[in-house]
Amino acid sequence: MDDLTDADHLAVAHERVERALRLVDGEGWTVAVERKADGYTLTIRKGSRTFHREGIYEAVLEDEWSQTRSALIAEARRDLEER
Repeated sequence: MDDLTDADHLAVAHERVERALRLVDGEGWTVAVERKADGYTLTIRKGSRTFHREGIYEAVLEDEWSQTRSALIAEARRDLEER
């Protein structure tokens, strides 16, 4: 992924998060991903509920598969569905 622009990295990360959400039945949830100097900021919303994490390593959101991303999505699902 070294030849990708910042916008390309952001698009890949966003797509991977959305795909992970579809796999856990997170259809209709909104995803916002920002790329900052200290890593990614991820915000997932379900209605009025919000899951927000900062400082996420690039590989967590950009790699084809990431155990840490799976764990983040599971945490988001718990937070957004338990409230």
